[in-house]
Amino acid sequence: MASGFYRLFSALFCHFRVIFEETSLLVIYAYVAWLFYATCKLLGARIQDLTKTLLFAMFSLCSFAMECEGYVMTALFTDCYPLKSGRAHEVTGHGGTLFAAIACGLGTGKAGTALWLTEHWRPDQINPAGLVSFCDPERLLMVRVPDHKSMQACAEEALRSGAVSVVVAEVARPVSFTAGRRLQLAAETGGATGVLLIGDGMGNNAAESRWHCAPVSAVGRRLSTPCPKAFSSGDSTLQRWTLIKNKSGTLDNWDIIWDAETRRVIVVSKAGERSDFAPSTSGGALCAHVAAE
Repeated sequence: MASGFYRLFSALFCHFRVIFEETSLLVIYAYVAWLFYATCKLLGARIQDLTKTLLFAMFSLCSFAMECEGYVMTALFTDCYPLKSGRAHEVTGHGGTLFAAIACGLGTGKAGTALWLTEHWRPDQINPAGLVSFCDPERLLMVRVPDHKSMQACAEEALRSGAVSVVVAEVARPVSFTAGRRLQLAAETGGATGVLLIGDGMGNNAAESRWHCAPVSAVGRRLSTPCPKAFSSGDSTLQRWTLIKNKSGTLDNWDIIWDAETRRVIVVSKAGERSDFAPSTSGGALCAHVAAE
């Protein structure tokens, strides 16, 4: 009977992971514990079976809790980046614009085109010439839309058309789950990559991944690297990229720099392995390279 309960719990647990992805862990604990207690009592299971089942439930939920908090197995940067095409991703943080510019450069390659959408009320506007270190300005279309609704409509149509490789949308208001799902379906149809620049707390469950990007001070750092030109003290491209949502893998964070000469993202080291101002003492600090095609 115990083995039967194990199989039942495994099936239900996979279901709970989808339904309660954003729900409080305490609610999940309480609900699952009550469900299995009631089931065992109803079926007249022996106390041993009940104990084993509850222990198995708590063990699995502990693993789930650790994953929700980000305490998961280390992810390889190349498994998460470049961004998966045919999907829409979200980016938050002060380094979001640089992240999007790099995504445009890597996503367009030698023949693709990127579309950058922003609402007309914004007082500032990106100058494509200022992104020359990250992508080709001649392959970047800048479009100002009248409002949030038009932003979603334009992004969806561009992703579905297949005419562009990357669509960047500076989203000022939260995107509903339905709208987010429509963007995902549009990206899958057109094979393009969507990048939504969002504010903190504006995440959508339909997003394939969500990144938090922030500048990191390079003052006082010292690297031993086979690409010395890719790093210099005070490099403004030094960023900490944190993967805070990932539908197809684990969560992690990295400190990266952008090498404009070779057009590639270089992972300096694991973000959690040293403090912001601690110099690197290991030879060959680079652990990953992601280059434009």
